[in-house]
Amino acid sequence: MKIKKNLFTLIELLITIAVIAILASLLLPALNAAKQKAETIRCVGNIRQIGTFLLLYTEQNDGFIPMYNGNQEGYYQGKWIDCAYSIYRNLAVRDHIWLEKQGTQYAAKDPFRCPRSTISVIKTIDDLRYIVARHFGMNSKLSGLRLNKVTTPSQKSLLFDMDQPGISAWVNPDAGSTDKIVNRDEGGQWRHYNNTGGNVFFADGHVTGMRESAIRASKTFW
Repeated sequence: MKIKKNLFTLIELLITIAVIAILASLLLPALNAAKQKAETIRCVGNIRQIGTFLLLYTEQNDGFIPMYNGNQEGYYQGKWIDCAYSIYRNLAVRDHIWLEKQGTQYAAKDPFRCPRSTISVIKTIDDLRYIVARHFGMNSKLSGLRLNKVTTPSQKSLLFDMDQPGISAWVNPDAGSTDKIVNRDEGGQWRHYNNTGGNVFFADGHVTGMRESAIRASKTFW
């Protein structure tokens, strides 16, 4: 008695592979969208923590918001990020304290990095300009001001997602205009909301996502 074997023909195999490929192509955008949403949620949490540390530093600094740079003795030493990190870890303010040395490289420490930033590690301390303004930036127009003198704090930005690669010149972690938040001429990108905007921490302590168009249209953002 012969046993009939049901074997895939070449055509059936190719059809099966094609169906799997189609299903994968349909699922991939959904998976990418889910990943981006998760990273955006993480970013919101990070910037909320950083903003809280900065407000605590402000409270301990007689109500003065730290300057975007120059908070430590010396020429342009101690960025606002270092001030926030000093509260986070109960340390004295020191330049680039928010970076961690890993072997021969320097990495941005959590929560002081955006998970969607294209750079989190630099090879040498000489490459600082490539990382210092590629995670979060400060509204330079609030630099050194008393917090209680800030008008409409619920509408005034304090921190925001930032991407200033600094290819041609040194860049500080601050911005005073929308074009300074993201420098497209040097490869900067808006990282969230389908690459059209970023997360913003306002002077009253709340966080929201804003598209570039909304930032440009706002009369009170700066």
